[in-house]
Amino acid sequence: MKRNPRKDHRTTFHHVGLFDAAQAQRAADLGVEISANPYYLWALADKYSETGLGPERAAYMVALKEFTKRGVPVSLHSDFAMAPAEPLLLAWVAANRIVASGKVMNPDEKISVYNAMKGVTITAAHTFEMDSVIGSIKVGKEATFTLLEQNPFKIVPEKLKDIPVMGVIYKGVEYLN
Repeated sequence: MKRNPRKDHRTTFHHVGLFDAAQAQRAADLGVEISANPYYLWALADKYSETGLGPERAAYMVALKEFTKRGVPVSLHSDFAMAPAEPLLLAWVAANRIVASGKVMNPDEKISVYNAMKGVTITAAHTFEMDSVIGSIKVGKEATFTLLEQNPFKIVPEKLKDIPVMGVIYKGVEYLN
């Protein structure tokens, strides 16, 4: 980056799942973005605690707060068909760190609902260099967004994945359920 600086390089580390604080700081220092699949925490942390990583390392799987507290943009992806293509589920896992057994894995690494929702909207659009077109509601952007029955910022984070979808607006056309 220092030898060949660019104003907006948008370098993204994808599939970021296991890292430490020093690596998160290095990502921040380099100005990179992170794209992670929090569903792997839900699906695999219990298993990796028993076999492979051990409980201490498995607790730090997809520890996204290491990035958000350093101001590193974090987008969330599902790796569909490896995990469900359900953005609210991804945000729910990132904001709650609940794993398949039902326990909360390393609660200090929960990210805010705000950062989780950004991870499936504007930050995800930025990662794909589409933030001038989608990802937020703004004059001049394509009117493509999901209509939710509840405000994700006014409910408890544990209910995030259960918000019913009323419909979508796709390129300005309304499709209601």
